[in-house]
Amino acid sequence: METTVTLLRVLLIDDEARARANLLHLLRAEPDIGECRVCDGGEEAVETMTAFAPELVFLDVQMPEVGGFEVVRRVGPERMPPVIFVTAYDSFALRAFEVNAVDYLLKPVSSERFAAAMRRARARMAGAKAAVLSRQLAALLGQVDAPSPEDAAAFPAEARGAPARRIVVREGARTLMLDAAAIVWISAEDYCINIYADEGSHLVRETLASFAAQLDPSRFVRVHRSAVINVDRVTEVRSLPSGRVVAVLKGGHTVPVSRSRVRALQDALGVPP
Repeated sequence: METTVTLLRVLLIDDEARARANLLHLLRAEPDIGECRVCDGGEEAVETMTAFAPELVFLDVQMPEVGGFEVVRRVGPERMPPVIFVTAYDSFALRAFEVNAVDYLLKPVSSERFAAAMRRARARMAGAKAAVLSRQLAALLGQVDAPSPEDAAAFPAEARGAPARRIVVREGARTLMLDAAAIVWISAEDYCINIYADEGSHLVRETLASFAAQLDPSRFVRVHRSAVINVDRVTEVRSLPSGRVVAVLKGGHTVPVSRSRVRALQDALGVPP
C-alpha cells in the first residue's frame, strides 16, 4: 500500500539573497515540502502570512525596518504557525529559543543542522497543540523584550547593545582593535561586511546587524539595507536627477540612501524637517 505524503506549505522570510537561495536549495531536497513562498522583508511577510496561511515558517531575526520578532508581534503569536528562526548572531535570542523550545538555525546553515531542524519541526507539528506553540512564542517575545536579571549578569553592557568605543575585529589570522570613531561606513554583502575605516578597509565574516549593534545608534545610521554610515563623516546629502539620494562622506565615498531612511539620516544630522 502506498503511503500518501502530506505536503507542507512553507514561507521563507530573509532579506539576504544568498541565505534565501541556500534555504530554498535545502528545502527542495525534502520530500514533504509543497508550495514554498519567499519574502525578502518583514512588511511583505506580514501580508503574505495571512493570505498564504503557511504551515511552517523560516524567519530571519535580523532584517531592516521590520525584523523577525516584529513580524511575530504584528501577526500575533496565537496566529503564527511553527517557526524556525534564522540568525547570524544573537546571544539573547539563542538563549530564549532554547528555553522555549523554538528551533533556530545559525547562518550559514549546514545541511545537517537544517535536517535536524526539519525533524524537530515535524515532531512538534505532529504532537504540539497550537495553543502550546503560541504560548511559547509569546514567552519568547517577552524574554527578548525584557531580559532576565540572569541574562543581564551573564552578558556585559556592551553585549546588550551599549555603544562600544573599541571593537574587536577578526580578519583572517589577525585580531584588530578598531576605534569606533575611526569607522567611516560599513557595507554588507551576504554573510560578510566591509568596514571602511581611516586606516583602510577590513572584510569580516559577520552580519551588518550584529556589527552595528555594537555602535552608537546616534552616530551610526543605517541608510540602506546594506549600508551603515558614520554621520560625523557626512559632508553632503545630495539629491540626484534620477530622484535617488546619496550621502557623500569624507574621503570621497558616496553611499545611496533609501527613501525610507532619508528622514532618519536628516534627524541624525540635525537637519530640520
